[in-house]
Amino acid sequence: MTEGFYGVVHEMRRLILISFLFLAGMVLFLLTLVAFFPAKPVEAWIRDTLKSNGGIVLADGRFYRIPPFGLGVEGLSLLLDDRGRRFDMDRADVFFKPFGILSGELRFGIEARLGDGEIVGETALGLGRMSIDTTIRHMDIEVFPFPEGSGIDGTIYMDGRIDIDHDGRCASGTVEMEDNALNARGIRWKGLRLPTGTIEDIGMMIELYGCKASVKGFWIKAENLSARIKGEIGLERVPLEKNPIALTIEIITKDRDPAMDLLMRSLLARYKRSANYYTIPVSGTLEMPVIGR
Repeated sequence: MTEGFYGVVHEMRRLILISFLFLAGMVLFLLTLVAFFPAKPVEAWIRDTLKSNGGIVLADGRFYRIPPFGLGVEGLSLLLDDRGRRFDMDRADVFFKPFGILSGELRFGIEARLGDGEIVGETALGLGRMSIDTTIRHMDIEVFPFPEGSGIDGTIYMDGRIDIDHDGRCASGTVEMEDNALNARGIRWKGLRLPTGTIEDIGMMIELYGCKASVKGFWIKAENLSARIKGEIGLERVPLEKNPIALTIEIITKDRDPAMDLLMRSLLARYKRSANYYTIPVSGTLEMPVIGR
């Protein structure tokens, strides 16, 4: 009986040793693969993936290896649509973290710079799932592509966090952004300068679940008004612009600016709910929103 017990223990030790050697071999194999895999095939794969999944064109960028287990790109420029909208990034580096294999995942560290801002975080790839957890620091809001003739008069720098899990079909998690430095005198929308006055606060909170994005709040607080967008955005369709939206814009004016009062009375009279409160429904798709009913 004792002999049998020691036989079981011996077999368990062998299994543990074999498992350890197998994992160590996998780690060494992947380290070797990552260490010697050239950057050009990765660049080609990224180009094809962006084009086929989102219609995005990799317009520019120099890819390079980062010994021992990293890959980077400088001067990245993405052409987002046929209207010429671009997203530019000064530099982005991705580092393979080999010990993530022990937990059954491929883990990669991420570091990126966009102007004065940076993105730092980690992404993990498992069987049928992917996750990303990143922190955004001091990001100029102008790095994001606004419609032609639209933008901010001045500067707004944002901090934020993106924490998302994807199970192969739908994403879940949160996206949060808030300002950390403001010097903005107003907002331009397709060539029209809106009489908002100085912007005092801006932020965003989105929850992802069930192949939808629940916009808990995207808000702007300015000298002459406060505005907030809330509602839902679908996320099942590709490209993203084809997804349906069901949003509400809430606006509260502060009766300080005659130009603002005139604009609200001439354009939004039918959406007035009280002396200085307006609600505007927005439907359609991200590509072609329909304002009002």
